[in-house]
Amino acid sequence: MCVRLIKLNLIKFSTKYNGSNCLRFPKMQKLLIATTNPWKIQMFKKISQNFEGKLDLVFLDSLEKVPVPEENGKTVEENAIIKAKYYGDVFKMPTVADDWSFAIDELNGEPWVMTRRWWGILPDWISDEDWSDFYMKRVAKIWKDIFGARLIYCRCLYIPETKEIFLDSGNNPMFLTKNPYPLKVGWFPLNSFIVLADWKYEIEVPEEEKMILQAKRRDYNWFLEMIEKHFFK
Repeated sequence: MCVRLIKLNLIKFSTKYNGSNCLRFPKMQKLLIATTNPWKIQMFKKISQNFEGKLDLVFLDSLEKVPVPEENGKTVEENAIIKAKYYGDVFKMPTVADDWSFAIDELNGEPWVMTRRWWGILPDWISDEDWSDFYMKRVAKIWKDIFGARLIYCRCLYIPETKEIFLDSGNNPMFLTKNPYPLKVGWFPLNSFIVLADWKYEIEVPEEEKMILQAKRRDYNWFLEMIEKHFFK
């Protein structure tokens, strides 16, 4: 079996598309977004408004529950592929999945790929509170209260019918702090430690502004290009 890997080149993206800007599809297309993360679901739903009536986004919470795949890849690329292929083959529809991690410069790149397990030190079932406590102990050795890190990500589109795999990956700088902002329900504990350039906690900014900030960091332009290349033919 030949699997084709393609690195996507991003295009300009605006959440303020009007009808004349929308891509025109020959027919309604189904696309599974393999996530249960509330923020990601909200973001994809907002982006999909550009293609209303043309693209039918499907989310895992609307499908039959199946076992979660084991993410045992050594890179975010490998984990994104594992998830996309698993759910795409199970539900027999084109699937988008992603994986992300972060690396703290002052800690020689910890925790890298295994974010929740922190380089394999922590168990999979660790609570958000215990993860936050471990994070604070780990960064206590850093002499600065606010320090640099990198968000590392990979997004994968898998098409079961042709077995094609399309990838987009990269990393973006961000700032972290030692002291958390109270965590909101549905957010990963790391979100409580992310600060912006004006040293305001990202989690405390208004939802619409936060969506724009996080969309820029994760660069969701790739989603529009992916649709244009592989659904609009």
